[in-house]
Amino acid sequence: MSKTSPRLLAQTGRDPASKQGVLPVVTGFEAHRPEGQDSMVKNQSGPGSAVEPCMDQEELVQLLRQMRVKDSHIRIALARQEATGESLQVIMRDFGFISAECLAQVLARYHRMDYFPASGVDGIDVAGLGHLDTEDLMHYVPVGYNAQHRLEVAISDPEDATAARNRYHRDSPVLVMASPNTIQAVYRSCFADTEEVFDRLVATYTEAQSGRCVEDYPNLIQDILGGLIRHACYAGASDVYLNYSDLVGIIRLKVNDVGSLFRTLDRRLMDRLLTKLIGERSNAEALRREPQEGLFDFTEEEKGRYPDLVHRYMFRMELMETRGKQQAVIRILDRQSTEVEFEHLGFSLPTARMLKRCIQMPGGIIAVTGPTGCGKTTTQYALLQLIDPVERSIQTIENPVEYRHGLWLQHEPVQDEACEGLGARKTLNALLRSAPSVILFGEVRRDPDVAQVMFDAANTGHLVFTTLHVPNGPMAIQAFSDMGIDDTHLASLKVIISQRLPRRLCPLCKAEENRPAMFKEFDLPWWNPSTEGLRLFRPVGCPSCRYTGYRGRVMIEDTLDAPAIRSLVRQNDGLHAVIEARAMAGHSLFASGLRRAAEGIVSVDEVIRVAREE
Repeated sequence: MSKTSPRLLAQTGRDPASKQGVLPVVTGFEAHRPEGQDSMVKNQSGPGSAVEPCMDQEELVQLLRQMRVKDSHIRIALARQEATGESLQVIMRDFGFISAECLAQVLARYHRMDYFPASGVDGIDVAGLGHLDTEDLMHYVPVGYNAQHRLEVAISDPEDATAARNRYHRDSPVLVMASPNTIQAVYRSCFADTEEVFDRLVATYTEAQSGRCVEDYPNLIQDILGGLIRHACYAGASDVYLNYSDLVGIIRLKVNDVGSLFRTLDRRLMDRLLTKLIGERSNAEALRREPQEGLFDFTEEEKGRYPDLVHRYMFRMELMETRGKQQAVIRILDRQSTEVEFEHLGFSLPTARMLKRCIQMPGGIIAVTGPTGCGKTTTQYALLQLIDPVERSIQTIENPVEYRHGLWLQHEPVQDEACEGLGARKTLNALLRSAPSVILFGEVRRDPDVAQVMFDAANTGHLVFTTLHVPNGPMAIQAFSDMGIDDTHLASLKVIISQRLPRRLCPLCKAEENRPAMFKEFDLPWWNPSTEGLRLFRPVGCPSCRYTGYRGRVMIEDTLDAPAIRSLVRQNDGLHAVIEARAMAGHSLFASGLRRAAEGIVSVDEVIRVAREE
């Protein structure tokens, strides 16, 4: 048996006879195809011809303007281009003047192609593409068949057009433009065989163990651990748990906020994995005294083997010992998860308009509430990206900095052994002396001193974004009051966003709901008295969603005007009376979730799971 690790990118082994699904491409613009041609890249004389390497700058500038990029930003980018010779689109992305998705739309329009959006990933029929060659995909991916039964292949760089067309020439491919992040998401969720690679590595260990020749594979434990982490990242897991039952080692993954048992392992193998994981970062004696936490990092040699993980993910680790056995939890932070367009978050039109007005205010606090993993940071970043980083100085305090933005000044709080909050206060006070216009303070950890400094900043002309771990908006007001913030300072609290992320039903296999109990959830005063004609759906499971019945997540939210709620709290003499009154009027996370269920996007069971307690 070979001692080298199996290649990550292997054949999927799917049934070539699988049904070919049809996936319509969502167009960001009109296609502008020349008559008689189908999504051919601009300036191509025929299949296989090269793409013109230089873009017409005047046309590109016009397209950027149509995407509402400011003329002042374009002038800044053109001045840098003249000085450095960089491409205009690279400069726009580096400065944060345009997102990856907007740039993909610009390139699609320039090259007379359709645009494949990030939201399209959840609708791909993986089984329908199973007969295709998907080995070693890097810069382009098949995404489905159009109404004419022609294969659509997504590219992120027009220079890959020829390779993509040649590889799938038997299917008369039509090229569509997507962002690099979307290309990665398609590959990782649909075609990467990381689970199979992990199983083959474990099988290699089992065979070597039975032959008592594990020592002949010096890197095998390292490969298994790396394979596990890679699979967790590609599967979209937020946490990896390694622990024991009485008889076996257990690996669990949390994906979309729901845990699942990924694999059970021989206890000796789990011992080796935890020894590898813990031995280089802690010691057994310290672990017996108290849990240890810190960053998980790859060695220099491993960084060369896992560049796809090193440059995108951060890993935090919690190590502990229970019942005499070591265990570990690895928390995965995806640096690209926060790069989402505000328009794609899912806010209603009135709420989106209110938020856009609020971010233009010279001062005040915008707070986002909810549990860990509900998308608070993503919402904050999407709002911040609507603010001009040239006209207003945007500075952040984050622990850690998950996504780096070109013109933002981003800080991690200084470390203070005496108190975590003290380090945050020191950083915040120092930041206020550097003349910020907009401040993102990652999280208020119920520290009265930090909260007071933050409210002082909001009252002196700074727009402040922050998060708080409370269930809903009214309780956020109560939490700030409990921290000693008086009514005068609370007046600077402008908007509170409460949100959750229920799992989105797989569009390819969802089935109509027929349980009467699910329809009874709509027997509420704010809902139309009749549920006649209401169609609800439930999860089923298919190869495209890995038999879970779900593909991705969708946001439900309850956004409230903080001054109005403060007034209601005083008038009704109680926080819970306000919460109940709002819920009866249809203003709650649960109500938002039921509306999503009525649209056929989520199941009522999911709404109950994430929002019923609230």
